[in-house]
Amino acid sequence: MRNIKLLFIVILAIGGKALAQMPNQTQTASETKFERVFRTLMEKPKWLYDDSEICPLEIFPKQAIRLKYLTGPCEENAERCLNDCRENEGNACYSLALLVQEKKGLDQDYSEPLFLRSCRLGIVSGCTNRAAFVFNTARGDENKLKCAAGTFEKACDTDDPWGCTMFGTVLNLGAGVPRDSEKALKILSKSCKNGDRDEACRAGKSLIEEIKATKTKN
Repeated sequence: MRNIKLLFIVILAIGGKALAQMPNQTQTASETKFERVFRTLMEKPKWLYDDSEICPLEIFPKQAIRLKYLTGPCEENAERCLNDCRENEGNACYSLALLVQEKKGLDQDYSEPLFLRSCRLGIVSGCTNRAAFVFNTARGDENKLKCAAGTFEKACDTDDPWGCTMFGTVLNLGAGVPRDSEKALKILSKSCKNGDRDEACRAGKSLIEEIKATKTKN
């Protein structure tokens, strides 16, 4: 995830040499649509940016909705995704946030309001992603650390794998919550809901090994 290398978004790099070729019309049209959407995001529309600084814990959904898709539909039609997001479709907001990160990189802030809006609209993973940004930019700010830790805990309570991995992380660090490595181990055992191949599971298992190794040394 960003600074601490626990990425919520897995961007797969395809190795090997690509054949030199002109982009087809579909690829060009798709890129044009995305760039138009990105320009809109750069203008920071009021409906998306008005409350972009709020802690995700404050708007954590009382009833989560199922995450239906990742970037596919938005990659095909980014403009429709933006419109659907504006019309309160949480999956569209989350998917578009992932697409922005894939195309523009993790070190920019245009995906963050989309994650936050998806959180407000019921996508728990959107809350977790937004809290990860808060955590990584806290710079010792105790209020931000508590915001992030509280959000991770709430996300883990809903069985969000990355929420559990991140809650275990802050427990082990004592960031925003009292340090408790024993509790961290219990929490991290919930990171593998989606199987061993899931990145949240791998990160959780790696941290479990790290905690156990530290205990052995002590």
